[in-house]
Amino acid sequence: MGFICGFLFRQNIPVMILKFRIAPVRAVAVPSVLALIVLSVRCLVAENDFNVYLHAGVRLLAGENPYLPPHHHGLHYYYSPFFACVMAVFQQVPVWTSKAVWWLISLLCLVRSASLILRWWNHWPFRFPMRFMGWLLLVSTGYCLANLWTGQLTIFLLWSILETERLTGAGKSKTAALILGTAAQIKIIPVLFLFWLLQTGKWKTTVYSIFWMICLTLLPALFVGWNQNLSLTASWWEQINPLNGEHAVNLQAGFLDAGSLIAKYCSDTVIHGEQTTALFHLSPASVAWLTLFTRIFILASVLFFSGRLMRGHSRFSHIGHKLALCGLLAAIPVLFPHQRFYSFLFTVPALLFVGYFLSIQSLFTLKQKWFSLIATFAMFILLAPFAGTDTLGPWLSVWNDYRLFSLGGILLLPIYYSMAFRACKAEVYTWTAIPGRPHTFEITISRT
Repeated sequence: MGFICGFLFRQNIPVMILKFRIAPVRAVAVPSVLALIVLSVRCLVAENDFNVYLHAGVRLLAGENPYLPPHHHGLHYYYSPFFACVMAVFQQVPVWTSKAVWWLISLLCLVRSASLILRWWNHWPFRFPMRFMGWLLLVSTGYCLANLWTGQLTIFLLWSILETERLTGAGKSKTAALILGTAAQIKIIPVLFLFWLLQTGKWKTTVYSIFWMICLTLLPALFVGWNQNLSLTASWWEQINPLNGEHAVNLQAGFLDAGSLIAKYCSDTVIHGEQTTALFHLSPASVAWLTLFTRIFILASVLFFSGRLMRGHSRFSHIGHKLALCGLLAAIPVLFPHQRFYSFLFTVPALLFVGYFLSIQSLFTLKQKWFSLIATFAMFILLAPFAGTDTLGPWLSVWNDYRLFSLGGILLLPIYYSMAFRACKAEVYTWTAIPGRPHTFEITISRT
């Protein structure tokens, strides 16, 4: 964790914001960061998921198993023994101090992630249209605030994947592997990025990442003993195993992954605090099998289409690597079990590209344009990015109860890939400045 903090501070993020190449981007970025700081500072005094992490550290120091009862206010600990060891270090300082450190790390990771996403336009054949700063803020504000308020790890995980992609492209495989291995060892989600590394032929980074994951899995044995570490690791696997009963048939309120969507509409079992809306009446075993096949189908489809993007024959095929990465990120909230609203932060890069593609007039025929606009609007409403700010009010329970977030996340994938393939087939991009409208360009696409 010290390495992560040092790496982030060496990036000179405040200077990076103030010296951003495009002045209007800087003008939007600075007040946006200040607004996030003001709106999210309440997490320093409120009870949130970070208290669950600290409780796991306390129990680890006491020689107990944090994966077994009693849990902190009934909330289970789903992260690695290594992360519990990191949280044990925070027991030496007041709770508000440790929360402030975690909040600062999350803010730095968030700003750095936004910077890395915006830098992708330096590799695109035409410039970044300024209106997408507003689109980026629109689709990400609710998700960012939800993560900062809850003290979740999503921002850190997103940054680790984006930073690994950058470092790998820069030939810094060892540093990239250390960041990715650390993130994947804390929470298993970044393991999905190993598929991207394999598809792009980054064998060195892949091997080093697996090496660091193994090392960090064994590291807690130095503090708790070999047998205790084996027991903790086994308990951790029982918690995150997608085939266990809790994740195979997810009948808990508030979860929004594909498994919870299937359980909601295909099971008669009443979910506490929600209405029963079963469209099909399947047995728990059938729901478990359907959930498993759905996850395999989503994973296989995403890997197939991502591979197609990276093997494209466009003159700008290197862009396909970044488009493939966005597709993998967008699949995370519906693919992995036990995902809540804040996990949809992973969809922001794909949402940004969807808006970007829609602005390219010559990318679609008129009929395709209207169909794409309607589908995107439906997806955007279902994902409801401002739900994290309680803007939906009483309607938020409707979005949760009927798994509309899940439907929006699933709808995003075919919309995104269809647009990405259409953009990658274009061979010649030209842009011309529109007089009197700075940072606005007319884009023309020719095909071979």
